[in-house]
Amino acid sequence: MQIPSSLAMPVEKHLIGLWTVAFRSMDDIKETVRISDEILCRAVTTLKTRLCDVSLTDISDAHKAMNIVLPFLLTEGILSKVDSVWKASIGVVMKLTMVRNLSNACWNCNPSTYG
Repeated sequence: MQIPSSLAMPVEKHLIGLWTVAFRSMDDIKETVRISDEILCRAVTTLKTRLCDVSLTDISDAHKAMNIVLPFLLTEGILSKVDSVWKASIGVVMKLTMVRNLSNACWNCNPSTYG
């Protein structure tokens, strides 16, 4: 089922905020928060993967979604000092590389974006 642009665009605005909250919760002192965060991370990862899958999302929307989150994952996530954050970031980037219908255009991001 195709994700309509009218739904993808409002979600894209909040992707960085969702990942920021998810990363903060991974390092929380309370175990219940960390357990709930695992559910949030799975949901956000699934959403991100679907937004970047061109069989489910318009190519331009998939490109925008990739350009929003990939730089964040590569700079804030993978470079994090918190083990669970960088492991999750690497996992999401690996999942994105395995998406069969991921548009090649999605990977043509500006390298200067990554610091």
